Amino acid sequence: MTDTFLFRGTCAALAAMLTLATPAASSEVTFTFDRNLETPEGSVPYRLDLALRDVAPTRIAARAQLDLREAQAEIAQRLSNRTLIDTCNAHLELDRVGLTAENATLAAGGKVLAEFFACERERLQPVDRGEVQFSQTLALAAAISVSVADNCVNLRLQDLRLAQDGPIELTADQQEFLDQARTLLLGLVERVLATSPICLELPPELASLAPEFTDGGTVEIGDGGVGIDLTGSIDVSTTTIIDVLNLLQRRGAMPPRP
Repeated sequence: MTDTFLFRGTCAALAAMLTLATPAASSEVTFTFDRNLETPEGSVPYRLDLALRDVAPTRIAARAQLDLREAQAEIAQRLSNRTLIDTCNAHLELDRVGLTAENATLAAGGKVLAEFFACERERLQPVDRGEVQFSQTLALAAAISVSVADNCVNLRLQDLRLAQDGPIELTADQQEFLDQARTLLLGLVERVLATSPICLELPPELASLAPEFTDGGTVEIGDGGVGIDLTGSIDVSTTTIIDVLNLLQRRGAMPPRP
């Protein structure tokens, strides 16, 4: 089968997809799907917009946008009043947190209750705590970068800051406890992000397209809404074209086989 035939088949399939998709631009079609991001605490909803555009006889450009606004609100709700660290000598609790898209990064801000206690020795339990040595509500600010590898969005902590919530200046001892709180929180967030990639999975009916996304970054949707843009391409093969055409026929977007 020649490249010209594949190209014509691709264009025909894309043109037929217009009956199932939303027109976006010349020779481009877009699809919108409601998907779920699986987390240890359950599913978090997001919307996937997929745009396809033919750029070469055997290649289609692919652009995906993950609209995470619903997930953004739900994650913030789930993390509010969440205990992060609870040991004999330390208790860190996330009072509230918010996520926004800022330029090429995700910005997180909120409040953290940090408490440190006297503890006779290591590995004791919270019930063994002594007197309170430090108790402050701290302002949290963090910046998270986005990269793409193996069709997964990887999140990496760029910066994390804790500061006294208010105009009162901390003593040297209080500053030392604040630095300890930041160190504990830094390690926790880095571990969570390292094990929480967002891997893009197309709905079963489009799985055969097998797009390869190679670049991406955050994007603001609306007023502070979090989104992630991905760019890549699809290698067009005979099998891909046949699968797409079969899908369109099953959905009644193209006539059935004679």
